[in-house]
Amino acid sequence: MRLLVLVLTIWRVYSEVKEFQSSELPKFLSAHEQKLRVVYYHSSSTFCKEFSPKLSLAAHNLPEVEFAKVASQKHSGPYIDYYLSGSQVPRMYHGLFETDYLIASLQSKIFKLQEVKEPLDFEKAIKSYESGVVLGLFEDLEGEAFKEFLEFAKENSGLLNFLYSKREGNWLSEHSQDTLVLYKQSYLNFTDFYGKVSEVVLNNFYTGVNYLSREAFYNLLERNRTVVMLVTNFNPKASSVNFRYYSKRLQETTQNLDNLVVGISYKEEFTPELEKDIVNLDQLLLGIYTKDQKFILREEDLLEENSKLNQTAIAEFLENYQKGKLKPFIKTQKPPHKEYENGVRVIVADNFKQKVIDSDKDEVVYIYTQADFHSKRFLKEYEKLTKNLKKYKDLRFNKIDGGLNELPPQYQRTKFPTIYFASKENKENPLLFQKPLSYNNLYYFVKDKVYNKEDL
Repeated sequence: MRLLVLVLTIWRVYSEVKEFQSSELPKFLSAHEQKLRVVYYHSSSTFCKEFSPKLSLAAHNLPEVEFAKVASQKHSGPYIDYYLSGSQVPRMYHGLFETDYLIASLQSKIFKLQEVKEPLDFEKAIKSYESGVVLGLFEDLEGEAFKEFLEFAKENSGLLNFLYSKREGNWLSEHSQDTLVLYKQSYLNFTDFYGKVSEVVLNNFYTGVNYLSREAFYNLLERNRTVVMLVTNFNPKASSVNFRYYSKRLQETTQNLDNLVVGISYKEEFTPELEKDIVNLDQLLLGIYTKDQKFILREEDLLEENSKLNQTAIAEFLENYQKGKLKPFIKTQKPPHKEYENGVRVIVADNFKQKVIDSDKDEVVYIYTQADFHSKRFLKEYEKLTKNLKKYKDLRFNKIDGGLNELPPQYQRTKFPTIYFASKENKENPLLFQKPLSYNNLYYFVKDKVYNKEDL
């Protein structure tokens, strides 16, 4: 008897990262409107070159997601927008640029709405989710309340997980209306469904002290929520004892404060921000964050000698914030003892507004970093330019280390070096030097800007 062996090859359709011109993006987005779409903007930077294969690997593992790649000089490093299913509104990816993190983040954004039939199904379902779960119980699955719930679920894929069920039998029979069940970290909250579903969920879900992932944190800021967050050197999800201790202490300190979301997170979620701000974190850091500002209570002020949380210091910190007495945190060097070096004034983030924006002179701002060879080398040419144009009394030349100082939004660096001319008549809209970097190009750029102000 002959044995026939049939070999079946199972094909899997892998996604790939397709290259587009920016003008072709609308067609790409419309063609895949019912899917999650990811648009990766890249430049020639080393960071982008290192990230590109990581993105390709993520695309390989996510066949249900469409990926596009667009060359852009607007961003110095990799930048990702994503579009949720059915939406043409871009959302910025706030996660870490690592393959595993990116895959997990995008998987959570693929719209899924799971139906559950009974309480046991619900209990089984919520155990499979690490983040929050919202269950909607509805009398009518064709009604307006369910349609609104469905739209909210689509818009918030990745922030929360959504389940639904038709109300039947005695399940939550004490709630007569359509009901939302909110679940987070072994905590259940039941609320009758009235008003806008977005207000019901966000006002009832983020109560108490929450574990905040990186993306949940940025999602809250985008919704103009004020976040009080304790960043720790332990992983709250892996250390429940520590989480309960700090959660209880924060709850005691913040329970009488309204309109604040209070959370705890892990420093590895925020490594880029901590490095950017040059913040050393041994154990703890407490911050108050809004969409545009941050206020920091450092570890030396946050802990008592026995390493317990200093609740008095935290309460005073929060009270001063509410009274408008806190100064927003910015990354800055200390002002140098010697204000000028070779005719160029040295400025830092702390005195940038005073020295540049509020000054009564035209200001040239040279943004460099010690780590960049080109910007350090051209500094000699910049100093020579200062000497050759010193006859113009209303013109001043400045330099600032852009790697160690946080700059105002209108003076952001696009590369090293970045050079701005800030006219005394319009400091809020400085002019960016965009020609190839050379002494002659910069000389005529500056000279042209002062032409109508001085007799050349």
